[in-house]
Amino acid sequence: METITLKNNLSSFIGLSREKTNSFLGIKYADSKRFEKPILKTSYESIYDATKYGPCCPQMRTYIPEDENSMYFREFRENLEFTYDEDCLSLNIFSPKDATFSAPYPVLIYIHGGSFTRGSSSERPFDGSNLAKKGLIVVTINYRLNIFGTFQGKNLMLYDMKCAIEWVYKNISEFGGDSQNITLAGQSAGAMSSQLLILNDEIKKMVRRSILISGGGCLKGIFGPKNKIFAKSFYKDIEKYLKKQGLDALKCTPNQLFDSFHYVCKKRPLNAAIMAVFPVFDNEIVKKLVVYSVLKKNKEKKQIDCLLSTTKDDLNPRSYLEKSAKNYASKLNKFSKAKVYLVKMNHGLPPENKAFHSSDLWYFFGNLDQHTWRKFSDKDFEISEQIMSRVVSFCSTGKLDFEPNYYYIYI
Repeated sequence: METITLKNNLSSFIGLSREKTNSFLGIKYADSKRFEKPILKTSYESIYDATKYGPCCPQMRTYIPEDENSMYFREFRENLEFTYDEDCLSLNIFSPKDATFSAPYPVLIYIHGGSFTRGSSSERPFDGSNLAKKGLIVVTINYRLNIFGTFQGKNLMLYDMKCAIEWVYKNISEFGGDSQNITLAGQSAGAMSSQLLILNDEIKKMVRRSILISGGGCLKGIFGPKNKIFAKSFYKDIEKYLKKQGLDALKCTPNQLFDSFHYVCKKRPLNAAIMAVFPVFDNEIVKKLVVYSVLKKNKEKKQIDCLLSTTKDDLNPRSYLEKSAKNYASKLNKFSKAKVYLVKMNHGLPPENKAFHSSDLWYFFGNLDQHTWRKFSDKDFEISEQIMSRVVSFCSTGKLDFEPNYYYIYI
């Protein structure tokens, strides 16, 4: 792998060059102060080193070593090293080389999941190079998590994502992307976030369509936005815990802040902790009337075209995510002008043949060969090629290789 220098109006970005793709990693898209909204980055020094991923937001694994036998460690993070910092608002751009594809390219912005408490864009499945080879610019982002992104129900994580989308919209043409053809995608918490964001009028001006993986449709219930009262009660307990130690939430170290968050989480039931870190109705970026209006007849208001997907063994044995996706797709198809596709992946990963929550991400990004221990067959690679081709088709034209509007595919 060699380095490449891209000179544009922003800066001279030094990235990485592969056989058919370029990647520019760890580009800072915003500045932020603790518990404040992000400020869009508009200028850079003359030379910007974009050859390595930016830091992740501090989280559990920052301070407490992961169990090396835990499922998602083995799936996504085995043999990888990460850095952590509150100053974590960076993005990564994977693009095809001009010698193979003609610009401008359609753009996919991907938001990782992790229950709004953990995760990063530099985990193993999220390398966008294989999608880029097919003529798509892929952008992955880091955003603030847990107490850093959700303090007192401020929805800071959503403002981070919105800021990243704005950065891409304003600057992706400098990297060969089409700012008028952006698809917003996410999985799990990333899908829930994307769904809320595309209901925002400002986002609608920048995003043409969306892909919601294992989280689309969750507008009500345990995974839907919460009343702010839950978050305020939760974070009031955190501030009391800090005060007993003579600490202040604004001035203490990131370690002390996360420790207080972790302590209160352990003292409360799981559902109460979830209510505190999920998005809340703040009547600004998440408006209750707007969110719930999509579930009612409203043919006059154009909704963004969606591709929703789940997996066979997705998260909940009662298929909560699948039912939510079906309900949302049905409502969009019936009550709006949006085109909607509904997909379910039945194919399980070897050797246990389970299509668990997030298992489809290996196929979505085409990174089966990067898995540290699973042995994938030719059939797996064939399915991954099909999925990537459909992703590129949807991002490019809004269409897949099948009709009608409302359709189930079982892969």
